[in-house]
Formats: sequence, C-alpha cells, structure tokens
Amino acid sequence: MRFPTLALVATALVITQTLYSQDKIIVLKGGTIIDVDNYGMSAHDIKNAVIIIENGKIKAVADAKKITIPASAQVIDVSGKYLVPGLVEGFGSVTNQAFANAYLAMGVTTVVTAEDNRRGKTFTTANPSPDLYKQDAYWGADRVQVDERRYKNINYRNDAQIEHEIDSMAKGGAKVMLVHYGVKSEQLPAIISACRRYNIPTVGELGFTRYEEAVNAGIQSFLHTTRYTADILPDSVRRLYSNAPFGPPARYYYSYVADKDLLSWPRLQALAALYSSHNVGLMPTFSLLVYPLMPFAKNPWKEPVAALIDEKDIFHEPLDKETGKPKNTDTIRFKAAPFLFSMDSFFARQGAHFLTGSGATAFGTLPGVSLHTELESLSHLGLTNRQVLAAATNNFSLLWGWKHIGRIQAGREADLLVLSADPLESIGNLKKIDLVVTNGRIIERSKLLKK
Repeated sequence: MRFPTLALVATALVITQTLYSQDKIIVLKGGTIIDVDNYGMSAHDIKNAVIIIENGKIKAVADAKKITIPASAQVIDVSGKYLVPGLVEGFGSVTNQAFANAYLAMGVTTVVTAEDNRRGKTFTTANPSPDLYKQDAYWGADRVQVDERRYKNINYRNDAQIEHEIDSMAKGGAKVMLVHYGVKSEQLPAIISACRRYNIPTVGELGFTRYEEAVNAGIQSFLHTTRYTADILPDSVRRLYSNAPFGPPARYYYSYVADKDLLSWPRLQALAALYSSHNVGLMPTFSLLVYPLMPFAKNPWKEPVAALIDEKDIFHEPLDKETGKPKNTDTIRFKAAPFLFSMDSFFARQGAHFLTGSGATAFGTLPGVSLHTELESLSHLGLTNRQVLAAATNNFSLLWGWKHIGRIQAGREADLLVLSADPLESIGNLKKIDLVVTNGRIIERSKLLKK
C-alpha cells in the first residue's frame, strides 16, 4: 500500500501503528534532509531524498535518483517537507505518561533524565516514550547536611574508590554523569577515566574545581550559565557553591553580574577563549531562570502541547499560567537575566559550541515545550537556525560521542521528524511537525495531543 501524501497519512493515523511497525521496511520519499554536521556549519542538504528504515535503524539515505526502493517497502511521500533528526533534551525529566507524550509531540525523541526533589522519579514504563538516558551525579565525597541549604563534604574518595563507585553507577544504568560541586580538581582524571571506560559523557556543574581545570582535564560539557561562568567571581565566593549552591552564593552571583560591563572583564574573555578553543559543549538551561524574564519570552502554558500537562505535576515553582512569568519574581534574578544572556551571547560570537537542555521541570519549565524555548533563546544569542538545530541534534554526537543518534544517516537509529515548513527559515518551524519517527516507529501525533 502506498500513501501519496502526508495529508492521507494524517487522516489514517489510527492505523499507522500496525502499518509502520519496526518489522516493516518504511521509506520516506521526496523530502529535504537538513544537514546538521560540523556544529551547524555544514550545508549539504539533500533534496528529493529517500530514507529507508528497517528494524528501527536507518538503512540507507540518498538522492531519490540514486537509490532503489525495496518492492516490499511501505512508502510515504513527503515531497515538499523537511526532514530533521529527532531533538535531544539534555537535562530533563519524564515522571508520567503525559510528560512522555508532551516530549514526543514536540519532536523530542531522546531525554536525559535527572531525578531530584525538583523533578521527581523517572517514569520508566511510559509507552510511547522518547528514549530515556539516566543521568547520575558524582559528588566526590560524602555530603553531611548542615542546614536546609548547606552541606559539608567529608570522606573524599581516592582513585580506587572513584573507579569502584562509577563502575557501580554504570552497572546501575547511568548513561550520563553530572560531575558535581564537591569534586576537587585532583579527582578529575580518575572520574573521567572511569566514565570513558563506559562511554558515559561528562557534564560539569562545579564548585571546588575551576572550569578552566575541568576543560583541560577533559570534561565534555558544562551545565547552567550561572555555573560555567563562575570563574569570573572572586575565588572565595565561587568556592561557596560547593557547599551551598542554591543559597546565598547564588544570590550574590546575581548581584555581582548585574549592571556590569562583563564583556570587558579579562576573566570572562579568558573563559570565552577557553570554551571556543576546546571541544566542549555549553548547556545554558535558559528556560530555568533567564527565558521567562527576557523581552522575547512567550508564555509556555499557551503552547497547545501544554494542555497535556497538569500544573500540579510541575511541583517546583510553576510559572503563572496567565502570564508565563515567575509567580514570585526575585528582583535580583530579574535584574541579572539580561547580563547572564549577554555572557552566552559573547561565548557564541567567539565560537563556543552549545547543547540543548531545558532543566524541566524545575522553575516551572514544561516537558517538551521548554526545550523549544531553549532553541528560541539560542537563536536570540546569534546562532544561525542551522547551528541551533545542530545544538539539539548532532552536537551530542560530536561532543558526547553519541554516534547512534543526532543525524539522518545510515546506521543510526531511526529517530527523525517530518516538518511542514523549513526550520532554516524560522526555528519556530520545528514545531510544525507532521510525523514523529522514533526507533523506526511512526508515532500517532494526533493521539499524543489528546489528554
């Protein structure tokens, strides 16, 4: 059976699960594949392309004139459409089926899941679901709680202990390692060596260790603008992050950067040179603190997909549903937001590489929806739309070594989106999704949108 247009597919979505299961050969024919290689600096798009999908993998990709379509294949004509890899949420959470549906409906086919008191436990049995990759965190020591916000670090681990603990984490399913505040620079070689042994990408959110030390040691990426710019602070204040990262030191940071000519600071210029000259990724998580306070912000609750999400499931500081703004705006944070944004914009102009992560569901961020606010923010930084798309796809291949996803390429997992409009013309066109394909299965997007 052949389907000549996506319109016909849309009217027959009730049968797509049976027609296009993993044991069938599926062919997407006639669309334009958007190139996301080389951090979005490559532009070898393939027009009138054919993608052959078999057993959940992309078997072949080529110009339609240069490939033979198997006679037994189920062919979907996607002429005039645009084909991009499924999007990657580098720091999020899936705690129920509605969250999984929201991610898929927004084109997110991979989620790195964090578990903490702001996000809850991962719902591992969601079906359908994006691919879930467990993030674990390594502190380097035992933490003893001193009060509500402060910890004391004791019993620092030696190399043998680090190797043993990361070995246990890997066997427990860790796929991404957050290298946290308590880690000291002398522990980094053992941590990185152990993670590399299991192909676990490393993400730094550091306190005692300076970011310059972490880059030179080989940490692959860094989380949160407010953290990976911490080297600009006086050393005595920056070190406080290790014991009280969410308390007074954070507020001091906001006060310290607001109303400052940051781009002229030698320490910031040195950080920009460091990040642009090394193969590391920056994950700003604008959606957490910065985006809602920027002049270009839109209310995430107004996105149609947000109707899937129950406000009670966003249990850490949900945004006001009418305004999309924090309900209790911290004036210090509000004042600092544009200065935080200006630092990442400076890094982008210097050539730093970026990854996408929204931090959902902390600070009111919404699964799936807030990844698109992250994309919008990256666009406002000055990245081209192709570079923004690369940050949410193939940059994870280049920076984390995830060669199984991120590109529409033979041998990779069949995670991709069929769009009705060109994302290179507007990054907002990434929301105009006709089809979601994950692990070779076509997801019935219309059903995902039903609460």
